[in-house]
Amino acid sequence: MSLVPEGVSTSNFIFSQAIGLIILGIVVYAFQTKDKSKTLWLLTGATVLGVVANILLLNWSIIIILAINIFRFPSFAILEKHEDKKELRVVVLVFFLVVTAAAMAIVTVVADLHWFNWILMVGTLLSIYGQWAKGVHLIRITNIVVSTLLIINAVMFMNIMGMLIETFVIISIIVFYVRFFKGKEKGEQNESEQDEDALIS
Repeated sequence: MSLVPEGVSTSNFIFSQAIGLIILGIVVYAFQTKDKSKTLWLLTGATVLGVVANILLLNWSIIIILAINIFRFPSFAILEKHEDKKELRVVVLVFFLVVTAAAMAIVTVVADLHWFNWILMVGTLLSIYGQWAKGVHLIRITNIVVSTLLIINAVMFMNIMGMLIETFVIISIIVFYVRFFKGKEKGEQNESEQDEDALIS
C-alpha cells in the first residue's frame, strides 16, 4: 500500500515529509524553552511550515485550522507582554475558541471527516486555553492531551510524519519536566547548603 495520498505527486509528498522533519525540530526546541512567548513564536513558524506541507499534500481541511493558528500563536505571544490587559486577554481567548470550534465543526461536517475529529476538536479547544493561560505549565500539560489525540488520528490515517512530530512533542515535554524538577531539586539543595553555612558561621 502506497503512503503517497491519492492525487499527490511523489515529489510533493517527499518534499512535505522533509518540511515535516524541520517542523519536528522546531516544536521539540519550542517546548524546551522556559520563555512562553518564545515558545508561541516558534510554534507560529512551525505552523507556517505546516501550511506549506499540507498544501503539497492537498489537505485543505487541515490548512484552514492551521491558518487560524498562524494568527492565534502571535496574538497570545503579544498578550504575554500585556498581562495587565485582562479584559483584552479574555476577549482574544473567546474569539479564538469560537472561531476554532466553528471552523473545525464546519470542516468536519462539510468534508465528512471521521467522528474522531469531534474529540480532536475538544482537545484542541483545551490546548487553546493552555496556550492562553499564564505560566509555562498549562501549555505543556494541555499539549500532551492534544498530541496524544493527534497521534491516534495519525495512526488511523497512516500519517507517519504526524505520528513522529506529535510523539516527539510529548517526549520534548517530558524532557522539559525532567530538567525542570532536577533544576528545582538542585536549587533546593544549594539553598539548604547555604543555610547550613550560615548557621556554622
